Amino acid sequence: MGKWMQRKLFMGGRVSFFLGLGLLTVCFLIGMLGGRVSAEKNSESALSELHRYLTGYYALDVGEERGIGIFLNALFIYFRYPLLAFFMGLTILGTLLLPLLSAAFGFFLSYAACCFARVFGGSGVLLAAVASAAQA
Repeated sequence: MGKWMQRKLFMGGRVSFFLGLGLLTVCFLIGMLGGRVSAEKNSESALSELHRYLTGYYALDVGEERGIGIFLNALFIYFRYPLLAFFMGLTILGTLLLPLLSAAFGFFLSYAACCFARVFGGSGVLLAAVASAAQA
C-alpha cells in the first residue's frame, strides 16, 4: 500500500473519530439541557420532599463502620457509565446506542446538580460540584 493510500486512510479515520466525538458531545449537551429543564419544572412539594430526603441522607451517622458491600456499590456507581460504554462498544447494536447513553449521562448529571442547587442554594452548588466530580 502506497504512502498516499495510508495517509488517506489515516485522515479518514481521524475525521470519523471527530465526527463520532462531536455526535456524543451534542447528545451529552442535549441531555444536560433536558436535565436542567426537568429540574426547573419540579413543584415546591417535590423540592421540599427532596430537601427532607437529602438532609436525612447526609445526617446519617458517619461513625458507623462500613462494609465491603457499600464500597463495591460505590465503585459500581462511579464506573457504571464507562462500563456500559465499554460493553456497548463491543457490539454493533451497542455502538448505535452510545449516543443515547451519552445523553442519559448528561441528563442525570445535570438534573442532580440543578436539584441540589435549587434545594440548598449556594451550598447546593458546592454539593453539586462535588457530586459531579465523583460522577465524571
